[in-house]
Amino acid sequence: MGINTISQPSSVMVAGVDDSNARLLEYNLGNNPLAIKLAGAYIATTRSTIPTYLALYHEKLGSIRLRLNGYDMPYAAAALEISFEVLEQDHEQAADLLLICAFLHHENIYDDFIRRGLAQDGSC
Repeated sequence: MGINTISQPSSVMVAGVDDSNARLLEYNLGNNPLAIKLAGAYIATTRSTIPTYLALYHEKLGSIRLRLNGYDMPYAAAALEISFEVLEQDHEQAADLLLICAFLHHENIYDDFIRRGLAQDGSC
């Protein structure tokens, strides 16, 4: 695989999604791999369409740009915010756990920490 192949937008192959819509999604997400992955997961999970997702995405992107003036990854931030809002609606405790873990170093999040918390809550 050469350098030229890496810099070109990838072809997205998803059942029921035509190539032009997939390329439109990639372009609007700045060809950002994380944003594309999050968008694909959202669209598949919610059974949304690319045009519907893009309308929501552009709304979020505008607010991200206002709040995080100069932030160099607004594409991923907007896609992450959309996905997180769905998580908050569908699994509030999981969203809370994710927020707590965001403040911890990834090497300091031990399985036992989560298991003990679940046991105290009675969910385990």
